[in-house]
Amino acid sequence: MEKQLSCGSFVIIFTLSAVPNALFDLCGLVCGSVGVPFWTFFLAVWSGKALVRTPFRTCGLAASIVWISSSSVDPTTPGTLRAKIENFGRNAVLKFIDGGNEGEIKQSQIVATIKVVWTCLSYVMFAFFIISTIEQIAQHHARVKKRKF
Repeated sequence: MEKQLSCGSFVIIFTLSAVPNALFDLCGLVCGSVGVPFWTFFLAVWSGKALVRTPFRTCGLAASIVWISSSSVDPTTPGTLRAKIENFGRNAVLKFIDGGNEGEIKQSQIVATIKVVWTCLSYVMFAFFIISTIEQIAQHHARVKKRKF
């Protein structure tokens, strides 16, 4: 990835920032370690998020709201998508207002396991980042020391 970011970094960073993904932070870390200029990184991320991702999300949200609100299906029918969405929204609002006491959706054991695994994976990735950073600092220090002698 370092070789790819050394040439054509703007296009790669723009593409990675325009597509919603959870690992974009790693792209920023690699860009910092490779030495991508700040303004190249900043402009690529800004244009990817502000000019591509946000308008698509806004249009998608507006289209779904229009579709749900203009649906001719009776919202009280229990099996319809509109009723499921309204119940989900109602439960989310109740959970937010009541602090999760009323209307709380019980989490299954699978969801709880996925959360624990994802948290552990995040800690491991962060630990590898810290180790890599310390290693790079040590290598840089060794190179500087070697040049002096």
